[in-house]
Amino acid sequence: MTHAFRCLLLAGMVLVTGSQVMAQTDQAMQNLQLELNALNSMTDTIGPMVGDAKQRLAQMQAFIKEKNLTGEYSSFKAADNAPQKPSLTFMQAYNEAIKAEKLKGTVTVSTKDLGLLSREVDATTSMVKQSWANLNSKRQDVAEMTAFLNDKGMMNDYTAWGPTYQAEQKKIAKQNAAKEQAAWDAKQKKINAAYNELQKRWDYLGYSTGLDYNYPVSQGGTYGGSGDTQGISRGSTGYSGSNYYSGSYWNGYYDPYYDVHGYPRRDAAGSVDSWNRAESHHRRESTPTAASSVKG
Repeated sequence: MTHAFRCLLLAGMVLVTGSQVMAQTDQAMQNLQLELNALNSMTDTIGPMVGDAKQRLAQMQAFIKEKNLTGEYSSFKAADNAPQKPSLTFMQAYNEAIKAEKLKGTVTVSTKDLGLLSREVDATTSMVKQSWANLNSKRQDVAEMTAFLNDKGMMNDYTAWGPTYQAEQKKIAKQNAAKEQAAWDAKQKKINAAYNELQKRWDYLGYSTGLDYNYPVSQGGTYGGSGDTQGISRGSTGYSGSNYYSGSYWNGYYDPYYDVHGYPRRDAAGSVDSWNRAESHHRRESTPTAASSVKG
């Protein structure tokens, strides 16, 4: 083997090794971007779910208070009799989000900085973990209230009461918004008046008598003077029964929150046990599934 041939062979090995490293780096970047996309998707999905759960909690608490059951509920909760709603771990939810992202096709990497992308994934993971824990905590609170009202046989009463409560809350929110707008308008009016006054002063200065009040400003110099140079999981047994409240939809990850957002359909007798998820205006579904009543 000649020296020249040996040199060519070694050069080829270096090129192959370099290309392999580049390919591995590119794959690592795509994997990290896929994870980041999945985490961002989780963030966008969890946010509204937490909001819905908070609304339901406030509504159920208000119902319990109105029915003078607060003391009984506290005792029920302290006894720890309520079954825990089945909850996915963060990693279970994360893996499903990654699977969903893979179905979208080719990943477009947002940066060429591997370290930056890795740090962004770490930071976002920490944030989403907290959001996921917060969601499951609120779902457990709802599960406890649901078990209590189920035990009292009052879940149908609660859902029938819900629309009135929501109407009152919207009315209060509208009134508060009007007050806030009026306060903002009043404040803005004062600000605009101050702006106008300053503009008048600037406009007047060019026609003034030249009097100098020599007001010492903090930036140095004097107001109007020539010296101013600055310029200014426990496991679960489930609920008893077979209606909507006992099934997987109520307080589940795909709960449409009919009690908060309204019922899309009732049966001929007006029973709240009739549910049609496909017609829910709250769900953002591109292709609704076939309409069906869910009982459990």
